[in-house]
Amino acid sequence: MVRYLVGIITIFLWSYTFASTINQTWDLPWITLITRAEWWADERSRLRSHAIFQGIIRAYEERERQHALLRQTNFDAWLQEEQKRHEARKREDDRNAWLLQSFSEKFSINNRINNIFWEPLRWPQTYHFNKTEIIIHHTAWEVPTDQSITDEIAEIQRIYRFHTHSRARWDIGYNFIIGPSGRIYEGRAWGPGVIWAHAQYNNTTSIGISLMGNFEVQSVPQAQYDALVQLTTALARYYNINPNDQTTYFKAINNAPFIQQNRHFRIAWHRDAWWTSCPGKFLYEKLPTLRSQVLANLAGLGEPSWSTHPLQWTINPLTLSLKQKRELLQKTVRHVTQQQPLTPSTAQIQRNSTAPLITSLPDLIKKPVSVLLLEASTSLNNTRNISCSSCTLTINQSTLPAPRSFTIRYNPQRQRFLISQWSRQREISSLTITTNTQKERIIISNYGRTSFQWIPRHSFWGSMTFTIGQLPSNQPSGQQPLVINTLDLDRYLLGIVEANDQHGFEYNKIMAILARSYMLYYLDDRNRHPSIPANAPYNAIDDPDYFQKFVWAGVVDTLKLRPRAVADTQYTIMHINNRIVLFPYFSCTPWFTLPASFKWWWTDAPYLKMVLDPAPCNEFVWHGVWLSWQGARALLRMGVNYRDVLRYFYHGVQFTTTNLAMSQ
Repeated sequence: MVRYLVGIITIFLWSYTFASTINQTWDLPWITLITRAEWWADERSRLRSHAIFQGIIRAYEERERQHALLRQTNFDAWLQEEQKRHEARKREDDRNAWLLQSFSEKFSINNRINNIFWEPLRWPQTYHFNKTEIIIHHTAWEVPTDQSITDEIAEIQRIYRFHTHSRARWDIGYNFIIGPSGRIYEGRAWGPGVIWAHAQYNNTTSIGISLMGNFEVQSVPQAQYDALVQLTTALARYYNINPNDQTTYFKAINNAPFIQQNRHFRIAWHRDAWWTSCPGKFLYEKLPTLRSQVLANLAGLGEPSWSTHPLQWTINPLTLSLKQKRELLQKTVRHVTQQQPLTPSTAQIQRNSTAPLITSLPDLIKKPVSVLLLEASTSLNNTRNISCSSCTLTINQSTLPAPRSFTIRYNPQRQRFLISQWSRQREISSLTITTNTQKERIIISNYGRTSFQWIPRHSFWGSMTFTIGQLPSNQPSGQQPLVINTLDLDRYLLGIVEANDQHGFEYNKIMAILARSYMLYYLDDRNRHPSIPANAPYNAIDDPDYFQKFVWAGVVDTLKLRPRAVADTQYTIMHINNRIVLFPYFSCTPWFTLPASFKWWWTDAPYLKMVLDPAPCNEFVWHGVWLSWQGARALLRMGVNYRDVLRYFYHGVQFTTTNLAMSQ
């Protein structure tokens, strides 16, 4: 008996230590949480060594054994079942690939934990720190409205066993569970930022709250509803979620791309995001009231503050005092210098000494943009099918009408292009295809690139040149095939995809201004991107690893805000002291941007300073010197003007609106 009691106490102490050591805790104002330790969560169930996981493995192995046995005894039935399994897996793979490609920000992973105390987890624990939705559920089990805390804890444990045992998950799916008494219980472990399992295809950026009860058949107790309002208000303030904003939710369907998109408020019920009746009709009807009450509560709290990860500060970077900024920047510098040793002083660089003046704009905008199509160049050993309804073909300086369709291929042994036209094949050193009208496009019909709406991205404006030359740095050296798309500046900007329609019109305008400034700098003959070899016949690259993300003419068939943003900012030029300097952009940071003088040793870019990132992620994505894409959108959501967003990230920036129409 004594040994039994000692064992029970040991397990309790181990579980408590385990939970308190690894769990990140919520720190929500006005909210009192009943923690996992207080409702006796079995923290060891997350580990692969736990009996639950071993039982799952045995069940899976038994299913596979039965499947293999079916193949031996009834091949036709096995084949039919295998086909169904394959089709289901293929749909799921296509669904996930489409979501990740089309909404990379929404489905990105900021951090991943595979082990605890050197023991592997049943399932890797993943994080996405920028939560943008709150989805509300019911547990769908009827419970009495007059439950004691003992009864509610028993109910929590029953829910926990259902999720971990019956559904074979490693933990409970919800972040929070609210009892009929109004008590709020901590759900899934590891607190803010953790990705949970409560609304399929909508889990990454959402928070899940579940109310005990079946509100399809019973009404919502007032204390429970009041706690829901209080918790939702605290979470909306914590993550800066505007209840009036709408976002995109995803539901599975059986037709390609196997996902249906629908718009709804950022505070939503489960049925708004999935095929379900959850959270029941008696709770579902309360959404307008809930949103209005949360809005009223937020208005009474004044300006929200930002919660930043991983330091968990609640600060507003725009209103910090000089002393606070100095202290934070000192901490930041210490952190950065520990991670990246300083480069010797001989590495100082001046990148903006040749920045063009505003007065040179009329000449710059007339210059064509020549974009190296990197993937098209490196895959030219395959035959490409070219079509154009009315184009001109220039071969070895001879100009003639182009056929409506022809093929082209590169012969690496002879370093020549093989063009098949008019039923015969010719070997040539270079050719250029030029569209005869502004609306016309050149199509590479077998290029195989599609947008997230399954619209092909294989069309090009202007002209396309096939020639021989040097690829950018980090690519094979020597003479290589080059495919270059040449077009005017505004058409080039229409094909720049550093933002999509989900990011909003104001953010698209920010990206249009930055992309224009970036390209104007490199249109000056004195400037050449470090990745582009000397004397190369191109001044831009379509790969974002080198230059800007240029996705050709087909992007306008998919994105509707991009053309509007380019047109709206056409005559807005961003500059520093009348010079169009380099404005790097598009990143994610831990919670601060790096100064160019520290990262790249630029001595002539004081406008690229270290600033606090209003919406950080877990690490530097790309180089970290610039406008942070997450931080910019966070500022826009708070109502900051898009020009003020640019002024925040680029110190001392100025805007000039000039009518250049006469010079075009």
